Amino acid sequence: MKRAFWAAFLVTAAIIAQAGCSGGTRTPVAAKDFTLRDLSGNDVTLAGFRGKANVLIHFGTTWCPPCIEEIPDLTTLDEKYGDEELVVLYVDVNETEDIVRNFVTDHKIGYPTLLDSQGAAANAYNVEGIPANFLVDKEGLIQAASVAIPHEAIRELAGR
Repeated sequence: MKRAFWAAFLVTAAIIAQAGCSGGTRTPVAAKDFTLRDLSGNDVTLAGFRGKANVLIHFGTTWCPPCIEEIPDLTTLDEKYGDEELVVLYVDVNETEDIVRNFVTDHKIGYPTLLDSQGAAANAYNVEGIPANFLVDKEGLIQAASVAIPHEAIRELAGR
């Protein structure tokens, strides 16, 4: 089990690095827009945040141990920066609404949870492994992408 996890982790890191998203200095690229349904049945569009807030898109699943380990950090970011500076979006990939709803309840996730039940948004972002985090600024540009939460890039965008 540990070998499979680390193999997936290393493959994800290599893919993200190859995509030019290793967190180092690079030219920001436009984030691909998506519209996904949240657990209340509302459609949430990434472009809806443009000009209003930076967005941390966290692609994950209910069965991913590193995704579960990141929940406290994501909650802290959500509480610290609020909806005007940073919106945290948990995008669950390829799982049913019932499974995700139970997971969100069990783990007391308070930030928006979106259902990517067909994996279309994950595919648009070339997500090959999870977790995958993308920090999108208010202009809709990806400023950081990594397996881990890009804390330093978030602090820089939020000015703290």
